[in-house]
Amino acid sequence: DQEAFYKIYSDFYEQLVRISKDEKNNNLTELAAQIKIEDASSVLRKDLIQNSKKQINKFSEELKLKGMNCAAIKPDQPSDTTPVKPPTESPSKPDAGSDIPSETPSKPVSAIKKAMEKVLAVSYQSCEVLKLKPITAEIPPLEGVKEDCCYPDGIGKLRTIASLKEVQQTHYYLQSPMTGDQCFAVRSHPLIYDYGGRPSYTSGTLGKLNFFKNNGGTNVLGYDCSALVYTVLLGGGFRLKPNKPFVASDVIAAQSRQFINPENNGWSCLKKITMTPTQNLEVGDIASLNGHVVMVYSVGKDPFGIEKLDNCDLVSVNDFDFSIFQSSPSKDGIGINVYEARDYLKTSDKMANIFIDYAKNACLSRKLNKEIQLQRTEYSIIRHQDTGDCMTNPVAFEHESCVVGSCI
Repeated sequence: DQEAFYKIYSDFYEQLVRISKDEKNNNLTELAAQIKIEDASSVLRKDLIQNSKKQINKFSEELKLKGMNCAAIKPDQPSDTTPVKPPTESPSKPDAGSDIPSETPSKPVSAIKKAMEKVLAVSYQSCEVLKLKPITAEIPPLEGVKEDCCYPDGIGKLRTIASLKEVQQTHYYLQSPMTGDQCFAVRSHPLIYDYGGRPSYTSGTLGKLNFFKNNGGTNVLGYDCSALVYTVLLGGGFRLKPNKPFVASDVIAAQSRQFINPENNGWSCLKKITMTPTQNLEVGDIASLNGHVVMVYSVGKDPFGIEKLDNCDLVSVNDFDFSIFQSSPSKDGIGINVYEARDYLKTSDKMANIFIDYAKNACLSRKLNKEIQLQRTEYSIIRHQDTGDCMTNPVAFEHESCVVGSCI
């Protein structure tokens, strides 16, 4: 039995090394995590996933024949806990000057919106950040961050803090952190944009995410765009696949390209959005291309500004009425932020093209009175299904007690 188990392990390792060489990625931990969540983005990956399943199933059957059919606790939940879909609640009235929740007042705050709010508040150890307006073009850039080239992939820039004082004075989200024994001193150790960065994590079914311990990227605290989306999903208890474990350590597998065609990985909890004459963009939608991924944080009554359009070709980002949640190098490296879409998209042509494409087709859906689902290969907007089998126990965050109970 030990020899059979070792063969499974050694075969897995050999194939993983082969993938590592083929993809020129020496991070075996990251690759193994991506195989675990069944990221089948290449033939070699698909082969490894299928072969591993066959070997494990065969080994399991052999053990059963030997009377070793031991009952096991499902790996994604403790034995005394039943995962439940997070409840929705009616929103409280926003504070004066706050326009972040632009949903209709009578509409309940969705579970995924709550998950985004929790990530934002815990990351900055602040309840006040939830009251701030989305970033606009007029907000001054962050100062005190130094950029160097480049990350090992030759794409991402390396960012370090050159002047802590300047970062403290100019960071939009660092002005009102909470203090106390349960809080992290975020002003002394601020999060900025860290390409390749991930939250640190503890392993196991009850593992936690820690935003305040460096993991990847440079030596600064912070994490990148795909890690943010994973963190929201993990923190809200949103699975990628029905009844499939999704735990804190999976955050290391995050890649923006995974969200373009989730069906290729069997991630059936995520579906490409379908635009109808009365419905298009929603809070929590995920827009991605190879290189960046964002989430929709808030929407107005007419997110794409199409209700009064006679010509769908006249769609313009200037008329968009929604905000996005992302980790980005915007404003010279700010990192985790909520940004007014009409302003952010003027700084990112590729992301703007995604939303313009969807906006034009949402307009056509209204004009033609029919449903439209786009099948693009280079980008997409997807939505979590939040059905019972796509929900699990939320992953906890270190230092979340700083804000949980106060505003979360």
